[in-house]
Amino acid sequence: MRDGRAGLVLQAWRHAIVRAPASAPAYLALAKLLPPADAFRVLGRADALAGTSSGVARAFARAAFAVDRAPRARAILSAALARESRADTLTDLGIVEARLGFDGASRRFRQAIVLDPGLAAAHFALGNRGDQAERRYRPVLARDPHHDGALVNLANLWRDGPRLKESIGLLERAVALAPGDAIALYNLASARHIAGDADAAAGLYRAALAIEPRPAWRLREATLLPPIPGSAEEITVWRRRFARRVEALTAVPIRVDDPLGDGHWTSFHLAYHDEDDRPLQEAVARLWRHAAPSLAGSDLRRHDGRPRLGFVSAYFRDHTIGHLFKRVNAGIDRARFQVVVVRAGPATDAVAEAIAACADEVVTLPEDLPTARQHLAGACLDALVYTDVGMDPFTYYLAHARLAPLQMVAWGHPVTTGLDTIDLFLSADVFERDGAEAGYTEELARLPFLLLDWQPETVDLAGAERSRLGLAADGRAYLCAQSLFKLHPSFDRVLAEILDRDQAAVLHFVEGHRRPWCRRIAQRLECRFAGAIDRIRFLPRLSGADFIRAQALADVVLDTPGFSGGKTSLEAFAVGQPVVTMASRYLRGRLTYGFYRRMGLDDLVATSLDDYVAKAVRLGTDLGFRADARGRVAERSKRLWGTVESVRAFEDLVANRLSRRAARPS
Repeated sequence: MRDGRAGLVLQAWRHAIVRAPASAPAYLALAKLLPPADAFRVLGRADALAGTSSGVARAFARAAFAVDRAPRARAILSAALARESRADTLTDLGIVEARLGFDGASRRFRQAIVLDPGLAAAHFALGNRGDQAERRYRPVLARDPHHDGALVNLANLWRDGPRLKESIGLLERAVALAPGDAIALYNLASARHIAGDADAAAGLYRAALAIEPRPAWRLREATLLPPIPGSAEEITVWRRRFARRVEALTAVPIRVDDPLGDGHWTSFHLAYHDEDDRPLQEAVARLWRHAAPSLAGSDLRRHDGRPRLGFVSAYFRDHTIGHLFKRVNAGIDRARFQVVVVRAGPATDAVAEAIAACADEVVTLPEDLPTARQHLAGACLDALVYTDVGMDPFTYYLAHARLAPLQMVAWGHPVTTGLDTIDLFLSADVFERDGAEAGYTEELARLPFLLLDWQPETVDLAGAERSRLGLAADGRAYLCAQSLFKLHPSFDRVLAEILDRDQAAVLHFVEGHRRPWCRRIAQRLECRFAGAIDRIRFLPRLSGADFIRAQALADVVLDTPGFSGGKTSLEAFAVGQPVVTMASRYLRGRLTYGFYRRMGLDDLVATSLDDYVAKAVRLGTDLGFRADARGRVAERSKRLWGTVESVRAFEDLVANRLSRRAARPS
């Protein structure tokens, strides 16, 4: 519509309608040239034609749907179907009914496929609605290889799993077929970022924004961080970029109406840089409040009776968070509190059922953020604990609001939230250094021990074989069992020196489901130590029991300075395996150190990176030292189990804070 020829075509079709007002083709051609609102008005004049032409009826319904008049669209399509049962009309009606929340939408798509088995649109729509999406998208692409919607959706199904490479290939194909498709570009940027290529992702995000400058996409591009940075210098560059872009967006008008739908991410990777995250976490919180002011609402509701204490997470299931906090929820003194478990994510496994069974009440939040906030406010909580904030977008956005008089965050993701709506950060005195308060937006609450009531899983180690678990049988197995994004580039020197000082050392890491990260880690280490690639192994994904067996059978287990193990270290200690660690400045790098202090084994904690190398190599090569360390860990690890005094101290803290609030003049 921007050039002269398009204007002439538009004018010609308008004249055609004047000359032949009963011409369905003229109305359809004109509607295709107009924006949805104008098309709706034009086709409204041809309402009588919609009763005779299925093409006009479908075009009229699509225009109504595009201008948020779904009920009108449904009425038009239902009338058209009453006259003639057509596969394309059934498909359109199913799409409209899905928007309206009708349960029968999938049935419409199946009816359409019966009438026309080759109708790509029906297969595509059914794939969007069902749990067999991949099976549905394949026939779409077989019939229409250029169906960009199927390409993008199938790619997104594969994006977060082992088929990431195939996902990127599909998205590149979609972009090649439609270079002006901003959605395809945005999704390719996301896939490239997941693969670890932040530079390519940034360029693709900018290309998408040049076509369609969506506000949420601007926030995504501004807060981009590499999951596996190449060097410490690269971390500095990206953090400075993050700070500049966030500040720039906060200074201009920007509006994100649906943060959860349009902005489904967090600044997760900030925490793995071993830097003071408070300024950046507070800056990004201000940006979200600026872009989505509704996040910061308040909804407090009173009740009578015992104080109601809520625990909320998206991970109350077979997940690290579920395992770490399930006994905490169960162990709260019911004479003092009612316990409400708030589930903000899927909960369909045995751990989820166990967590729900120990609660006085379970609240399952819907995926819609405003409705979820109403549900959470309706629970009438006196105190609310976010077990983790920063890993899941849903709970991060929820935490912007005041939904309980006392709001706290625990150590599930041990970094400050940057939010002024979170009153307390629940940490422990033995884990924190002097002056640690400066790193928290929240008031730092130092319990005697972490909010934890851990009991190790019983795992049969008899008959476990290193080769079956992926551990080297022809060398000494040094196992770093942490997620790859915890491997700070400064740790590369340590790993290279271990390889240099122990010629039999083979470094083992856990592969995870993003294989490109393995290549990036291997390339980093090869730059530090020539030949490192030949002495590195990535373990396949293991079951929970086999993961513990791998730690038990490794010659040496290595912690990651800067962001140490929590559950992983607890599991290692439970099988008598010492973990080489070194305390860093922030809680996230002091978890294993704190466990050692609880056990009274401070001498096993490295005092520097050089000392870390020395302790690791000694454990690997000095069998007597290794046996002594393992014996002491096995004997004292029981001090970490059933730390119920931390739960009691937490209860006292909450009761005191609630009493103080109640005593304030209203």
